[in-house]
Amino acid sequence: MDVAVFVLVIGGFLMVVSRTGAIDAGIGALLIRLGGREHLMIPILMTAFALGGTSFGMAEETLAFCALIIPVFIRAGYDALTGVAVIMFGAGIGTWGSTFNAFVTVVASQAAGIAFTQGIVLRALIFVVCLASGIVHVMRYAHKVKADPAASLVSDMAEDNRTFFLKLSEAALPTLTPVRSIILALFGLTFGVMIIGVVGFGWWMAEMTGLFLAMSVVVWSANSW
Repeated sequence: MDVAVFVLVIGGFLMVVSRTGAIDAGIGALLIRLGGREHLMIPILMTAFALGGTSFGMAEETLAFCALIIPVFIRAGYDALTGVAVIMFGAGIGTWGSTFNAFVTVVASQAAGIAFTQGIVLRALIFVVCLASGIVHVMRYAHKVKADPAASLVSDMAEDNRTFFLKLSEAALPTLTPVRSIILALFGLTFGVMIIGVVGFGWWMAEMTGLFLAMSVVVWSANSW
């Protein structure tokens, strides 16, 4: 029962944060700020998506970012596959490592009767090594495509992708307001507090559920400011 309630509450927390538009706005602001240095988007965004994967198993949620990120990579001279790789590969690596994934590692640890911090060093090592390898692989592919568009694995779809995604991106960048910046900070703080609570104060399902429930209220209240 405690696991079921925890999963329901953290799912609600993620939905509340998503509904505020803060995550979309944060990524949109990053893309604008990196104009002219688009190659830096690959390590930065892959790391961001990997952190989402390793903390709450970010997977299907990434689909919403395709309309935001793929057009930027196409405009920068890359192909649609580069954008997809950044999103899906980044989140996939994070979920694979699952250092403190609340839906996978924490729940499985509860079922096994052990602390989820057990084995976290090995999971962190897997996360870092695989993420670094993934970033290098995607950057090499992106560089090759930019130098020679014919080298793209989806070169036969290049015109169709440009037409579709560039038209789709016309209203895809929400504004990063001060309130949304605060919500992003609260989002990161919540997972930080969870780790400190479990490691330092012996928190488990009840305490973590209370944390995410309280932060859902705080985030939604902040969004109403």
